[in-house]
Amino acid sequence: MIRRTLLSMVAVFALTCMGSRAAMEEGTKELALTGAVDFDSAFDTQATLGVGLGYFVADGFQLGPIANFFYNDLVTTVTLGAFAEYNFVNVDSPVVPFVGAGALWGYGDLEDGGDDNTVIGSFRVGGKYFVAENWAIALTGVFDVAADDIYAEDDEDDLQDTDWRIELGIRTYF
Repeated sequence: MIRRTLLSMVAVFALTCMGSRAAMEEGTKELALTGAVDFDSAFDTQATLGVGLGYFVADGFQLGPIANFFYNDLVTTVTLGAFAEYNFVNVDSPVVPFVGAGALWGYGDLEDGGDDNTVIGSFRVGGKYFVAENWAIALTGVFDVAADDIYAEDDEDDLQDTDWRIELGIRTYF
């Protein structure tokens, strides 16, 4: 048991020392892919897929388009919009913290035949762990607020106007 704990601590220490970071300077682009699948949600299978393309307009600050797809047995939602993200690049660590916000248009298609269009505000906070100079794994907390009810609740057949989730993704820089 002690040996396994010691090996785990050495592995975590090595990973935190090995990370390197991309230069998040003006002119750099970032391609972000995020997703999640829950095979045992209240609505059977639930899937989330997102893609974004950021352009650094200043050091650490990027703007760009974003698209998301959510699916479960109650509702299918597609969102399209724009985001802004600030990366705290002055932190001396292989993990770069960030905060972001976005404005999106969303369309929800209900399984019972209804549908709805809405405007969504999206707020994000997270960290990017660089596994190589131009590749990072991102863990992001997301809170979305919609003008209409398009998000499924976990325990009811009702929809709500807010959604929060944790996304795991990969980012590449070029």
